[in-house]
Amino acid sequence: MKIEEARPSFTVYLIASELSRLEGISDSLGMAGYMVANFNELTAAISEVYSNPPHFLLFDAMETKFSLKKAIKQVVVQLPESHVYLVTPAAERETAAPMLEQGVYDLILTPLASQTELVRKLDRAAERDYFMYMNERLTEAQQAAASAAPMQTGVPAIAPAPTGASAGAPAGDDMHLTYATNVFAQKSPDEAVSVYLKAVSAALDGCPVLYLKYIANRRVLLANVSERLEDFDLNGLGVNFNETAGGFRTSQLRDPQSIPEIASLAKEIFNTDDYFALPIEALNEIQGVMLFLRADPSPGLSHIVQEWTTLLNRALSLQESEKRLHVMAVKDPATDLLNRQNFLVKVRDEISRSRRTSLPVSLALITIDQYGQIVNEAGQEEAQTVLKMAARIFEKHSRVNDVIGRTGADEFGLILSHTHKQGALIKAERLRRIIESADFSRVVKSFPNITISLGVAEYPSMAHDAEELMQAADEALFQVRKLGNKTCVAKPPENFVADFEVHSKGT
Repeated sequence: MKIEEARPSFTVYLIASELSRLEGISDSLGMAGYMVANFNELTAAISEVYSNPPHFLLFDAMETKFSLKKAIKQVVVQLPESHVYLVTPAAERETAAPMLEQGVYDLILTPLASQTELVRKLDRAAERDYFMYMNERLTEAQQAAASAAPMQTGVPAIAPAPTGASAGAPAGDDMHLTYATNVFAQKSPDEAVSVYLKAVSAALDGCPVLYLKYIANRRVLLANVSERLEDFDLNGLGVNFNETAGGFRTSQLRDPQSIPEIASLAKEIFNTDDYFALPIEALNEIQGVMLFLRADPSPGLSHIVQEWTTLLNRALSLQESEKRLHVMAVKDPATDLLNRQNFLVKVRDEISRSRRTSLPVSLALITIDQYGQIVNEAGQEEAQTVLKMAARIFEKHSRVNDVIGRTGADEFGLILSHTHKQGALIKAERLRRIIESADFSRVVKSFPNITISLGVAEYPSMAHDAEELMQAADEALFQVRKLGNKTCVAKPPENFVADFEVHSKGT
């Protein structure tokens, strides 16, 4: 899926009595391709919202002409599938943050770090909606495949041909229905492909079939699953397009029959020029190539193979959409770390455990100092790559029980269980030095040296709950930026009384 092509299908309503405060946002989203409508009067906006529900609603956190909380609650209750964003000045982030617990999907901080980051905020939610839509459509296709007549074109379904029988001997619909049910019932791509291989091989009177899985980041086809090829050693068999095809593009695999390297594989390994190959896809992305080591079958059988290949592609798409939905619900797509919502759940869990064990838990919030500059000078893609590299460094140098998440555009969170604030400060300083000594020139040549700032807080000595702990760490981080330090420990509020006394320091 290319989200750029899908943006015109998503509508965005901006609601603010002073639309001038959202002017740059409206222009940026409109130029990116989103369908944007502006409303400076709440009654008219709500009327339109109910008549034509939008995908996204953006409210001004500084609104004074109507009750913002009431308006957001009304929208969240009536339109649970719409995403509500709150546009707030960065200096007022802590004031706006509690609205995240009231159904607000995310905050948009102004002034904008970059136009691209704003668009990507909506893109991520749009992608999630798209995969949910695809999941529903593919589930409907699964049900239809199991209940509808199998061949709408009048071509009969076939059963495995008995010994000595014609390869095209027709049978009833049972085999098609059995295949459709089985292929959609599988939980992994390999299992679904295995069902397909057995079915088509039997339908083609024992035709040997090999599935070559495509590894996109390596540009390699590798033998993955086969049927009727027991006499061949398939370990390591495949095609490396980096070595054989200069300028090769993944899109060429949509017509695998025309690829010389696949023809050479059939000839050199299986000693045949009679083969046909079909692309295997999931959500319109190439997954591999199905190689049939026999001449293209008769028109009737060829049609059946195409039908079953289509069903396999739909089954794989359903698996992929379910996988992506799960990942997007839990993980930040850019870094593969926990997203903010699920990171906050982990903070609450750790504080509950801390109360039970009377052991402290510390939290560090980490920002990439040059993030905004990288976005503006090198681009959003390079900035995302920096985030990924930083995330991997944080993971590599953390304990098994530490929890890492992405809590903002340029911000990470690190939960350190059973760790006193002094231990957390030592860990934070260690991470700061590791990042500063790392060479980022491999991902962004113009920014070889990256620095981070860290704010540290601890429960129970500085906060009573997860929200207060996050706020304490964020205030410490604010002090880092204000004073020019790189690591800062929060101070407990005046007259603060801890939930319990920590008798010994954590490790």
